[in-house]
Amino acid sequence: MKFPRQITKTADFILEHFSKDLGTTLIWTTIVGWIASSAAQICGILRNPNYTKEQKSFMIPQEIGDAAMNIATFFLITTPLKKFANKLVKTGKIIPKALRSQIVRHGDADKIGSFDFNIRKLPYFQSANMEKTYNSFHNFMSTSAAVVGGIISSNIVTPILRNRLASKHKDKAMLKLNTTNNMNRVNINNPSSTQVKPVHTSVFDHFKQQNMSI
Repeated sequence: MKFPRQITKTADFILEHFSKDLGTTLIWTTIVGWIASSAAQICGILRNPNYTKEQKSFMIPQEIGDAAMNIATFFLITTPLKKFANKLVKTGKIIPKALRSQIVRHGDADKIGSFDFNIRKLPYFQSANMEKTYNSFHNFMSTSAAVVGGIISSNIVTPILRNRLASKHKDKAMLKLNTTNNMNRVNINNPSSTQVKPVHTSVFDHFKQQNMSI
């Protein structure tokens, strides 16, 4: 059975970009999960007959805003942390003892920790069987950074931002509600303010007005 060419290309893309960096996989799968969850919530709101049209017009934008905030804060925090962790491993700032011993044994101890140093580009990286250890530790650091970033964004940053936005939204809603209530109260206490006074246009009314003036 032959698979469509597009599926094969997609599989190759995933293998190339995600198999060697589980932190990236974790970030994008989390984002996709948030999008799917928010889409399900929105569909549920739209199909729920217990919500009025006005309630839906309020709840759907709020759901979209929450999803956008969750995704944005998660991505903007986890991505730099993951890149920083990857840089620490790539330059040898943080590496297992087995890798450090190999580098020292080949006379490159002075390069460890340099900003432009890349362990993967060492000429003996493959021959010294360093790849497996390096990839395992790299994935561990990358995933750990993504998890830490997710905890910070989901439990600290996002709730603070959500509370501030909710407070502003609540103030606007209360102002709008108070304005509407005040207008209704004025209309009840002074019905003439919303009623058009009748204009005497009949011949009898005109004749009556003339007699009263006399």
